[in-house]
Amino acid sequence: MSKALGAQVKLPIEIETPDIRLGFDIAGKDGSLSSGTVVEVPGGVKIAFQGAIERRGLDIPTVLQFIVDASVTIEFSLFAAWLYDKTKSRSVSKMRIGRKEITEITPEKIKQTLEEEIEING
Repeated sequence: MSKALGAQVKLPIEIETPDIRLGFDIAGKDGSLSSGTVVEVPGGVKIAFQGAIERRGLDIPTVLQFIVDASVTIEFSLFAAWLYDKTKSRSVSKMRIGRKEITEITPEKIKQTLEEEIEING
């Protein structure tokens, strides 16, 4: 059973990837993506694209930055499964949720990290 939380929490998520298109897949609207774009995703979550940090050099991944607005009751399992599904077939070196870094990206790890970070920040 998934835990849910009703408190308002804004949690940063960073995804390191050489695949800039992943940002469009997560928060693109009508074929475009710009800082401040907000979309509703499974689990009762709103996710806002904050921008991307692009580094020059070979094999240096872009860092896609998002804010998860958990101001409504969210279903951790649904959101974690959705986020995993978006990243599983992509080259993602790591994901940071709040202050915790995930290098072994699985739905369970994402869910666990979300729960821990929201509990700390809520």
